[in-house]
Amino acid sequence: MNTLSSHQFVRRESVKIPVFANGNIQYLSDVERCIIETGVEGVMSAEGNLHNPALFKGIDPPIWEMAEEYLALVDKYPCPLSYARGHIFKLCHHALQIHEDIRNIVANGRSVEFLKLAVLKLKERCLPDVEKYKEDPDSYKSDLPLPYWICQPYVRPSPEEEAEKRAKRVASKRPPLNEALYPEFAGLSKKKIKKRLRNPYKCYDQDRIPIEKCNLCVNPKGRKCSFGLCKNCCKSKTWNETLDCVGKM
Repeated sequence: MNTLSSHQFVRRESVKIPVFANGNIQYLSDVERCIIETGVEGVMSAEGNLHNPALFKGIDPPIWEMAEEYLALVDKYPCPLSYARGHIFKLCHHALQIHEDIRNIVANGRSVEFLKLAVLKLKERCLPDVEKYKEDPDSYKSDLPLPYWICQPYVRPSPEEEAEKRAKRVASKRPPLNEALYPEFAGLSKKKIKKRLRNPYKCYDQDRIPIEKCNLCVNPKGRKCSFGLCKNCCKSKTWNETLDCVGKM
């Protein structure tokens, strides 16, 4: 079996073996166009089919219907949780970009039950939007071909779009840490400046209590030890000499 990308426009008659086309198959119309233009015996789909398992049936069902059907199969034929999580991410990709709190449930859930809960919450969150869309489709605006709650492929941005996004991220990135930009942190290391920027309301200027060494070893002594010893030395002394230490009481 040989595979050809559907956009290469290579006729199946060029070879004498069965040929299956593959690549950029996202809708049923892509399947039909690919077969007509290449004459192949069959067409395969990878990522497009993961986002819409009903691709070859030619329908675009709601994401929760496909997700619930898939999780029912997981109950019947158990698989590693990471496999199921990956499928739910693909099926619900566009909706999870909008409802990020539910995305966290999918990402951090420790069992299939968490995935079922996420799908249920996603369904409850989407249904009001579905009703609004039915009443007034023109009020719904999106860059997607279909509403976000419908199974549909994820189209990766072009190199030009990705370069533009990267440029925006770089422009919005926090400038390098140095004393010129943050004179109030003069004399501090970059690590300490980062810590203070992350916690602007925390007081770092409190006087620290000096730490004294244990009378028997190099470890710091306990603040409540009656004999000026560290935890291990104090424990040994009070055990061997049958003494009471205020710090242990």
